[in-house]
Amino acid sequence: MQHEIELVDDDLAVIKVSRDLETGRRELVNQLRDSCRELINEKSRNLIVDFEEVNICPSLVWGNLLVLSKQAKENQHKICLCSLRPVLE
Repeated sequence: MQHEIELVDDDLAVIKVSRDLETGRRELVNQLRDSCRELINEKSRNLIVDFEEVNICPSLVWGNLLVLSKQAKENQHKICLCSLRPVLE
């Protein structure tokens, strides 16, 4: 299952992370990274990454989000994480 992208307006997008990310499959991690990168760098949007469906998360995801957060900040954009379970916080 793929991650869902909702374009809220011209400045904001929400990515609902698929529960399948818990499997650690590389293609899902890469898809999340690439979707975030496209929304931030190419479409100039602030981004909310919704982890509501995710109970565990591969460490590679956090590294990707950290790099993307730095890129977003350089472009005066933000990445916000929401609905994190206590174990992920």
